[in-house]
Amino acid sequence: MNQSIQIPEPTSAFPGIGVSSDQGLLQWISSVDHKMIGIMYLLIALIFFLIGGAEALLIRIQLAEPVNHFLTPEAYDQIFTMHGTTMIFLVAMPAVLGFAVYFTPLMIGANEMAFPRMNSFSLWITFFGGLLLYFSFIAGGGPDAGWFNYAPLNFFRIIQRLDRKLSKP
Repeated sequence: MNQSIQIPEPTSAFPGIGVSSDQGLLQWISSVDHKMIGIMYLLIALIFFLIGGAEALLIRIQLAEPVNHFLTPEAYDQIFTMHGTTMIFLVAMPAVLGFAVYFTPLMIGANEMAFPRMNSFSLWITFFGGLLLYFSFIAGGGPDAGWFNYAPLNFFRIIQRLDRKLSKP
């Protein structure tokens, strides 16, 4: 009468779906797990930190001596703007988000973040937005209005750039 029924343990992470936990890169790309997303945020912050560090190195080389022609004035403005934008929006904010996404569910005792797919979407928008920002160098020049990019200061740069582009035959 008191007979126990043995239920076999599943051998895959998602039984019946056909997705195993040993899929490597695909599992990381398609993950909605808050720990994996938090780690990916920190990796994105690290990648852009290295890029921002290379930009800082270029700025320091330019400023190493007076009347240095290592970078043109336009290239220096673009590197300076991209360095500030990178360090704030692609390093500091993703690093804080990475720690928040990783630790918040653990601190409150939840299994997962609310809206895990939106959390994953936010990660990939951050990554591809950063790539799109850097593709502007390939497309003819990055933003060059200074790292703060306030409207009164960047307006005249935008007008000058449009005038140059429109006046070319």
